[in-house]
Amino acid sequence: MKRRQAEPRQDPVKRLRIEHRSLTPQPFARDRSTQSSELERAVRFRHVNPPSEDENKNDADVDIIAIHGLDTKSPDTWVWKDLKNPRQPAVNWLEDQNMLPALVGRARILTCDWPADLYESSQLIPRTIDEFARLLLDGIQSHTREDRPILFIASCLGGIILMKALDMASQEYSSIRAATRGVIFLATPFRGTSFQDVAAWVEPLLKKWASIRSENVTSLLHNTTQSFDLSELVRRFTQLCKDQEYEIFTFYERGVTDLSRKLSRVLGIWWSTPKPLVDQSSATLDIVAHPLSLDRSHVLMNKFQGPDKDSDPDYAKVSEKVERFLKKIREGTLLEKADVYMRDKHYTKMIFQIQRLSGEYLSMDQCYINLAIVEQLGKERSGSLSSPFSLSARWKVETPAEKLQVKLPRLFDPYKMLDGSMKKPRRILIRGRAGIGKTTLCKKIVPLRNLKSNKPRNFEELFHHEYFIRHPEGEDHARRLSSALAKALKTVDERTLFVLDGLDEVQNWNGEQDNESLFFSELLNQPDVIITTRPHAIFPATFTQPDLELETVGFYPDQVQRYLEKVVNDPFVVRGIQLSLEQHWLIQSLVRIPIQLDAFCLSWNDIPKSPIPETMTTIYEAIVFRLWEKDIVRLRGKKPGAYYTHARRWEIEENTMPERELLERFAFSGMYSNLVEFQPEHQDAVHKLVQPSRVEFSFHDRLGRLSFLRTSDPSADASNQSYHFLHLTFQEFFAAQYFVRQWKSGECLEYLDLNSKTLNTSRVNPVDFLNQNNYSSRYDIVWRFTVGLLDSEVEIPRFFDQLENGKQFDLLGPTHQRLVRHCLYETDNSTYLESRPELVNNLSQWFLLECDLMGPLSFVADTQIPDQLLQTALKTVDKDRHKTVKILHALALSVKRYLSDATIEYLLALLQNADSVDVQYASMEALIGRSNLSKDTIMKLVKLPQDDNANVDARNASAQLIGNQVELPEEIVTTLLTLLQNENATTQTFAAKALGEHSNLMEKAAGILETLQELLGSSHPKVRYAVATILKNQRKISEQTATALVKLIKNDNDEIREIAIEALSKHSDLSEQPVIALVQLLEDTSNWIIRNNII
Repeated sequence: MKRRQAEPRQDPVKRLRIEHRSLTPQPFARDRSTQSSELERAVRFRHVNPPSEDENKNDADVDIIAIHGLDTKSPDTWVWKDLKNPRQPAVNWLEDQNMLPALVGRARILTCDWPADLYESSQLIPRTIDEFARLLLDGIQSHTREDRPILFIASCLGGIILMKALDMASQEYSSIRAATRGVIFLATPFRGTSFQDVAAWVEPLLKKWASIRSENVTSLLHNTTQSFDLSELVRRFTQLCKDQEYEIFTFYERGVTDLSRKLSRVLGIWWSTPKPLVDQSSATLDIVAHPLSLDRSHVLMNKFQGPDKDSDPDYAKVSEKVERFLKKIREGTLLEKADVYMRDKHYTKMIFQIQRLSGEYLSMDQCYINLAIVEQLGKERSGSLSSPFSLSARWKVETPAEKLQVKLPRLFDPYKMLDGSMKKPRRILIRGRAGIGKTTLCKKIVPLRNLKSNKPRNFEELFHHEYFIRHPEGEDHARRLSSALAKALKTVDERTLFVLDGLDEVQNWNGEQDNESLFFSELLNQPDVIITTRPHAIFPATFTQPDLELETVGFYPDQVQRYLEKVVNDPFVVRGIQLSLEQHWLIQSLVRIPIQLDAFCLSWNDIPKSPIPETMTTIYEAIVFRLWEKDIVRLRGKKPGAYYTHARRWEIEENTMPERELLERFAFSGMYSNLVEFQPEHQDAVHKLVQPSRVEFSFHDRLGRLSFLRTSDPSADASNQSYHFLHLTFQEFFAAQYFVRQWKSGECLEYLDLNSKTLNTSRVNPVDFLNQNNYSSRYDIVWRFTVGLLDSEVEIPRFFDQLENGKQFDLLGPTHQRLVRHCLYETDNSTYLESRPELVNNLSQWFLLECDLMGPLSFVADTQIPDQLLQTALKTVDKDRHKTVKILHALALSVKRYLSDATIEYLLALLQNADSVDVQYASMEALIGRSNLSKDTIMKLVKLPQDDNANVDARNASAQLIGNQVELPEEIVTTLLTLLQNENATTQTFAAKALGEHSNLMEKAAGILETLQELLGSSHPKVRYAVATILKNQRKISEQTATALVKLIKNDNDEIREIAIEALSKHSDLSEQPVIALVQLLEDTSNWIIRNNII
C-alpha cells in the first residue's frame, strides 16, 4: 500500500533546509509543500535489489542497508538529477542495475526511510534520539535474518542514529549487533556540523518560526552540534567497533555549503565564508586511519551521476570500498574463518569415521548414540525392576523409559531441572563407561585428555596445539583466534559451544592452582559446554554444576539389528547372529555395548554354535582368541602372515605370551588401583615389573599394535600416549587370567599401586587376596571370569570351597549368596563340582527367603539366577501352592530370562499334572512369553496333542508357545503340516494355532498352501477359524485361496466371517477373480452385517 501524501501547503516562504541546494547540477531538492506530516511518517524499508517480488527467489548472502540523513527522505536523497538538463534521466546509484547492484553479487540492497523531518507536528511530543534508534532497530529486525551479515551505508545524521541503535542493540536486538559486519559513513557529523557556529542564536529563531507555523523543531538538531552526549556516543561506538571487529570507513566532503543563502530567506540574516557543513575533523573517526574525501558539497555526498567511474571518480571511491567490505564479509569473521578451517582442514572425513576392531571404518551414520537423563533416571530406577548387581544395569545397556530418553537433535530443548523448573540447558554433563559411545558422540571435540599431556595455559596455546600445529602461521592464527574468542565470550549474546571429551582423564589436576589448572577450570566453567566423562570422575572444587546430566546407554535392540545389517556382508551370518541373540539373554546384554557388538561380530566364526555358550567366559575366550589371531600378524612381523593363518591355537597362545603377561599386569594393577587409563609412567612401571622378552618392536609400539588397548590420543607421540582397555570387561578378563595363573601355580600375586607416587609393588597370596576382596563390587566380574577360566576338576571345587570358608554370615549373608550364585552361573552342567547340589540347595533356600521377605520382584530383577537353582526352588515348594504360584508369577514377569529345556519341561509338567488350578494357570502364564525355545523343546510341545493324558489347557498353552517363537525350524513346520491333515479336529486346531502367527510358512514346507485351502472347507468352525488366521498372516496367498476365503464370508459364524474378511484385507494385491467374487457377494447378499464388513 502506498503512503498517502498530505495536501501541499501554499506557504509563500519555503522552509529552512540544512542540506543546502547547490548551484551546480544536482538532484531535485524536496519542496516543503510536498513533505508529509509527522502523523504519516514511519520507518519503512524498500527492497532496491532485487525487487521485492523476487526477494524469495534470491539467495542473498549479505544485506546492504542505506540510511539517509536529516530533513530528507528515501529514495529521493539517493537520486541524482541534473538541474541544468531536466531531460536527463535521474540516477539512483543504489538501484541502477549498472551501478551498485552490478558490483555486489548476491547481496540484497535495502533503503531505510525514517522520519527525519526538520519540523514536526506540534500535536506530538518530539522524539528523542533513543526513540529514533529503537524505531530503526525494530525496522531492521523485521526485514533481516539473524544469520545474514549486514553492511550499513549511513549518510549524514543517519550515521548518528545508526551508532545509537547499535549501541543500544542488546537483549531482543542483540542479533542485529551480531549480524553487523561493517559501516560506511558518508559525511556523518561525529563532532557536529558548521551549523554549531551559529546555533546559539539561530536555533531560537528557528523555533520561533516553527511556532508561527504550529510546528516544532526536531530534537535531532541538537546532534548537529558537538556535545558531551555526542562525544560519549562516539566513544562507546568506537569501543563497540573494536570489540565486534566491525569494518568501518568514513568519507568526508571537500565542497562547501553556504548556509547564509538558506537562512537569509527565512530570517533575513547574512554572513560570509561558506565552509564544509561536515568538515574532515568532524566526519572522521579515530579508528579509521586513512579516511577519504569526496570532491562535492554535503548535499551531494550520497548521490552519484552514473556508472562511469572516470566521469564520477567519487563514485569509484565509494563503490570500491563497498566491494572491498563485501569481500571481507564473505570471507567471514575471524571466528567464522576458524570454523571453516577446522571443518575443512582439521575435522576431515577420516576423523569422523569410527575404526572397527577389524581395521575397517564406519561412517558416523552407521553409529548410534543413546542418551538418558541421569537425575530422573535414578529416581525411576529406585522403584523399578532393575538390580544394581545385574550385568545389564552395570554396563548401562537397559533401555530407559521413553520419557527419559534424549534424542541428539533435541539435546538443547527445555527439560525439567532439579528445582522443578523448565529450562533450556546450556551446561550438559554426559557420563558413560568406556566403549559405550561418548567419544563417538564427541567426534567434533577438544579432547580434555590432551590437556594432561600438553598442559596449555590459555586458549592461544590450546588452539595452536589442537588445530594449527602443522600450519606455517599456526602461532599467529592461534593468537588471533584466541583474541577474537576472548572478545566474543564477553558478549552476552555470544553462544560458542565447547565440547570437551574425557573429564575423568585429567581429574588429577583437582586442587592445584597453577596456570594450567586455572585454565582447565575456565574451560569447564564455560556457559555453553558439553562435557563427557566416565562415571568415576571427581570434579574440581571450582566446577559449576551442569544444567542437565545425561548418561550414554547401550544400543537399543532395533539398533543392534540395523548395525548387523550394515556391517556384516553375509546375510546368512547376520541371521545366525540374530538367532544366537534371540536364544541367549547374556549375549543380548553384551552386544548392546557398541565395542562388544563389534568384537562379537569379528569373532563370530570362533564362537561355539552348538550348544550355544551359556557363560560369559566362553564368549570372551572366543573373542579374545580371535583378537590374538588378528594381532599376532602385527606383533611378529618377521614371519609371513600365512604362517599364522594356519597356526594352531597353542602356537598363537605361545607366541603372544609376552604381550599377554603385560596385559594381565596392566589389568590387575588397574583393578587394584581402581584405574582404567594408563599413563606413560604407569606403562613404564608395568614394563619394569614384568620385564617382557625382547621382540621385533619397541615397548610403546607393541602397545599400539594390541587390539585390546585403545589410545586416548592417536596423534600424540608414542611415548606420551595413554591407553585404556577396549571395555572394562576386557580389563576384568585379563585380571582374572592373571589371578587364575597364580592360583593354579600357588605363586603370589604381584601388582602395582598406580595411585602412589612411588608406584609401590605389592605381593600377596591369591587365597588371601580372594578373602580380602571377595565381596568388593569392583571384583564382581573378575570372580565370575575366574570361575569360568578355572577349567580343572580340582581348581573349581577348591575355589568354591574357599568362598565358603571365607564367608561372613553375620553381616554379608545375602551378599555371599549372591557372589556364589553369580560364580555358579559361570559353570555349566558339564563342569565337575561335587558340592554343586549343596550349593544349589543353600542358594534355593536363600532365594525362597528373599521371595518371602521382598516378594517375587527381586527374582524378576536378577536375571543371573542359575537355571538349576530355579528348578530346585520349584521342587522344594512343590507342595506349597502359594509359594509355587509366587515363583511362577515372577517368571511370567521376566519373559526375557533364559530358561533351559529342562526348566521348560518342568513347567509343562506342572501345567499338565498340578493338582491346583492356580498352579496350572500360573505355569501357563510363565510359559507363554518364551520366544527362544530350542528345536528339541518345540518338538516335545508338538507331540503334546498325541498325549492322551494332556489336558486342554496344556495343549492350548503349547500351541500358543509354538506360535510365539521367533523362528520355526523347517522340520517343525513339516510336522505341524502333518497334524493339520489329521482327522481329529482338536489336533487340527492345535496345529493351526501353532502355525497361526508365522508369516513365512510358504517358504518352509511345500504343499502347505493347498492343505490350508482344503481345510477352509472343514466342517469344524474352530478349524476354519484357525486356518483363516494362518492365511491372514501370510505374506502372499494364491488366487484360489483368496476365492476360498471369499466363500467363508458367507459363513453364519460371525468370528469366521470377520477373520476371513480381515485375511483378505491384509492382501492389497488380490487378483481380479477374488475381487469380482467380493463385488458379486455385495450385490447378492442382503445381510447388512456382511455388507458392512466388506465395505
